[in-house]
Amino acid sequence: MSEIARKRARKPKTKTGCKTCKIRRVKCDEGKPSCVRCTGTGRKCDGYESKEAELAKLEASPQTSGLSQPRVGMRGISGVLFGDGQEKRAFEFFRHRTAVEMSGFFPSQFWDGLLLQASHSEPAILHAVIALGSLHELYSDGNSVLSGDADMSSKRQFALQQSNKAIRYLTKPSTTCTPRSGEAILISCLLFVCLETFQGNHNGAMAHLESGLKILGSMGFLKPDLDANTIAAKGKGSDQQNLIPLFCRLDMQASTYFPRRQLFYNSPFEDHDFPAGPTVPKEFSSIGEANTSLQSQVYAIVRYIQLVRQYHESSRLDPNMKVTGQLPRGLLVAQVEHKKQLSRWLTAMNGFLKDPKATLTPRELRGAVLLKMHQITINIMLASTIFNDQTEYDDLTGEFERVTVLAANLLTSSNCSEAEQRPYCSFDMSVIPSLYNAACRCRDPVVRRKAIALLSNSARREGIWDSDVSAAIAQRIMEIEEEGLGTITTAKCVPMESRIHILDKAFASGERKCFVRFQKGRQGLVEEWITW
Repeated sequence: MSEIARKRARKPKTKTGCKTCKIRRVKCDEGKPSCVRCTGTGRKCDGYESKEAELAKLEASPQTSGLSQPRVGMRGISGVLFGDGQEKRAFEFFRHRTAVEMSGFFPSQFWDGLLLQASHSEPAILHAVIALGSLHELYSDGNSVLSGDADMSSKRQFALQQSNKAIRYLTKPSTTCTPRSGEAILISCLLFVCLETFQGNHNGAMAHLESGLKILGSMGFLKPDLDANTIAAKGKGSDQQNLIPLFCRLDMQASTYFPRRQLFYNSPFEDHDFPAGPTVPKEFSSIGEANTSLQSQVYAIVRYIQLVRQYHESSRLDPNMKVTGQLPRGLLVAQVEHKKQLSRWLTAMNGFLKDPKATLTPRELRGAVLLKMHQITINIMLASTIFNDQTEYDDLTGEFERVTVLAANLLTSSNCSEAEQRPYCSFDMSVIPSLYNAACRCRDPVVRRKAIALLSNSARREGIWDSDVSAAIAQRIMEIEEEGLGTITTAKCVPMESRIHILDKAFASGERKCFVRFQKGRQGLVEEWITW
């Protein structure tokens, strides 16, 4: 009787352990300060790699890591009644893939639990979740939601049917007036924003976002004089506490994506009272706290940038205003204060990363790198508010290069080898806005082309931002700016007269094209359709 060859059971490899055991490729017992595996055999245990070293690797050299796993605590689907197997499949896909990707690098009570719990009790949310899961599966398979393929059209039709079901449940008169009804509408607004952006309908997405912001405003949660702490206190003890930051982040996304859009409830320009963002704490206790703090600073700075733009526009239109080329004292003081807060944030962040008591998962380490990249980008945007013209961006070439290095390593570390080309989506902004800013503002030919290449090859959707759209616009801007200039060797080769400033953009719903208005140098307006 022939023997059956026994196969060795495959076990997941661990990346922890002391340096010596890693080199020897043996399992480490991870004893502290020295492991028994080394000391028991007479070897010297070289200790463990610190999280600062792991972070440095992410910041300096690309590496690969496994896919994220579904969060702990997600409720099962035993209590959900599905109409057919297709609904169940889409819901399962949402549970295991969409919710995981949407939360990005940071913990999210909304995507990790609240949303799935709400889908058990609210039919409108359930069908919106099913629709989003279906569209995400279509997108993650590498298929354009705008494709004319018959099979793709069938899947799109299913998602549309589910979305329509959600709307019908939402507009149907409620048999019981429960306190959750307002929250159900807010959650549905967030899901509809995601559904519309997946379908390339930015106008529809903006309409749902504005509706949600108006609802929050009518409830007293969003006002110009409320800071983040006051807003959090107002929503404390309710699911609204988790929803408000999501709407604020979408509000900020939309205002950075569409140059002419004002932040919701943004106060009009006045030559006084320019509030800075909330004060950054001296230290952070978690990566989530660091993220929340930076988000608050970014929101305040975006608001400040809009005030600066309002000042310049009003000074050009009002002949009675004295144009000196310099901002009024109030705006200059506010700019300095914003810079101090960003510097304070970086100090607190570095202190947190060096704290031996703080242990970070690989996902959190990537989140730390992302936050550092965002801090660089918003610093660049803040610095530009006192520029006389766009040639001053040339002095920040090193910062733009740093952004591309961090983005390249994040894009590599976020994928495993078998899924490197799989499209990725998240609710929050990640690498796209920073790369887009570098591609449009940096005129160094090497750094600029690297930023565009990263956008072109990444196949990502981050909230409202899309990598294909951003790459196409950045590529066209570079072509127009460099046209007729010969070989570009440095940023200085692109004169001010050739440089483009985007004024506004609008999308054709359901089509892969964008209408862009921009100003070239100090000349008049130029308008162009850009396709991808």
